[in-house]
Amino acid sequence: MSVSAIIVTYNSNIEKLTEIVTSLNSELSYYIVDNSIDEISRTAISSLCLKLSLHYLPMQGNVGIASAQNMGIEKAISLGATDILFLDDDSVPDPSMLENLLKARQACLEKSSKIPILCANALHNGDESLNVLGEEVINGVYKCRDLISSGTFVNATHIEIVGLLEDELFIDCVDFEWGWRAQSLGYEIYLVKNAILRHRLGDGRANYIPIKYPSPIRHYYQYRNILSMLTRSYVPIAWKVSQSLRLPIKFILIFLVLDNKFKRSRYAIRGVYDFLRRKSGAI
Repeated sequence: MSVSAIIVTYNSNIEKLTEIVTSLNSELSYYIVDNSIDEISRTAISSLCLKLSLHYLPMQGNVGIASAQNMGIEKAISLGATDILFLDDDSVPDPSMLENLLKARQACLEKSSKIPILCANALHNGDESLNVLGEEVINGVYKCRDLISSGTFVNATHIEIVGLLEDELFIDCVDFEWGWRAQSLGYEIYLVKNAILRHRLGDGRANYIPIKYPSPIRHYYQYRNILSMLTRSYVPIAWKVSQSLRLPIKFILIFLVLDNKFKRSRYAIRGVYDFLRRKSGAI
């Protein structure tokens, strides 16, 4: 067994990135796929990779999370990886996270011959879980409908059968889409509660109500890609219903509580427009 971790960087904080790649007790290879657009950031990240013997894959600009992760997947598997661990450049795993994922997978395989897709328990602000837990299947392992990329642990056979991530989405819904596609092909997604990942969500908080919000341009990808997900047969109906209700509410909140409201609203409207004309990829 050979485990490779894939981290997509984008003008990343070097101290945080160093903390991430030195956090796990387990031995594994790291593939740093660099989407940075800032030359200083690219130089700093490549220097760190050289110093710590990490694989550095420069993308010469921001090609999106899906394309970058696909590059890392293909490179890792070509060099013998049997398993892939995805991490964000702002997600710090607990030292035993991978070890607990491997133990949980072995326990699952004692009940079923089909290798499950596993997710770490992503915590925000100390103990706020970002995952929605379903039915407990074995001790500490729960069904999970919606896959969050960071902390996801997959086998090379999953990539072979499910396929790569969808490049055309660029960023938002990339992890959700792949997870739902995998479930439509009969794979289970489980969350391992004791496999802890410290994760940061959003770029800020609104002044008046406790909601997390992204940078303005992300509204473009959110509206365009969520609308795309609503048209797909393998996407859970409950998710479709909740998002159909949330999209108009989000637009109202942009004007009521968020900064850069006109810039944000223009991105959201453009996302709807590009969905209607079936535009994909980068904005």
